Amino acid sequence: MGTDEELDLDTSFFDLGLTALRLSELRKRLERLLGVAIDETALFNQPRSPPSSAASPG
Repeated sequence: MGTDEELDLDTSFFDLGLTALRLSELRKRLERLLGVAIDETALFNQPRSPPSSAASPG
């Protein structure tokens, strides 16, 4: 998947080719970038990206 392609928000992380190890690395990067703790199982229990309305502030 190239960077200029549209991402279907209903596609699971696993369908995008991410492995359990990559999801753990993603969680750690998100924690550093956002400055918040993310539950270790969060990306496994919710393996799809959130709806755009949930990701948008306000």
